[in-house]
Amino acid sequence: KKIQRNANLSIEVKNLDESINKLNEIILLFDAEIISSNKAGADFGQPYSNIRIRVASNNLNSAIGEFKKLSTKIISENIYTNDVSEEFIDTEARLNIMKSTEDRFNLLLLKSETIEEIIQVEKELMRIRGDIESLEGRLNYLSKTTGTSEINLNLNVESTITFS
Repeated sequence: KKIQRNANLSIEVKNLDESINKLNEIILLFDAEIISSNKAGADFGQPYSNIRIRVASNNLNSAIGEFKKLSTKIISENIYTNDVSEEFIDTEARLNIMKSTEDRFNLLLLKSETIEEIIQVEKELMRIRGDIESLEGRLNYLSKTTGTSEINLNLNVESTITFS
């Protein structure tokens, strides 16, 4: 089976900078990587950071568990999956057909006698090669996205409401 597993996690923290420092330690621990991040809100009193993290799929739940330990409150958590097994199998089958077609055209190229025949066969081989590369790219993408997971982590500094 080829399953894409990703998550959204939104938490409140006491101190944004300290939490980001601890977050970076967790990322190193899981050999994960930050895909993108932004930090804002300090100027108008409600600091926050949004961080997209890529982690090995088999570490998704453990990483989320560690990120939750940074929080004073979990605002929301969502783990979602997408089964791409059928697309993977279909793409693999189309790739095998295209490769066998390429082999047949390579044999045909050897048997071509006129320049016109050679040009026509080579033109078709170029089209087939493009299709093969496209299908291989899709398989690589599906393999990568099922082997890794993305976590969209939102860190919000907890509200400090004061009454006068």
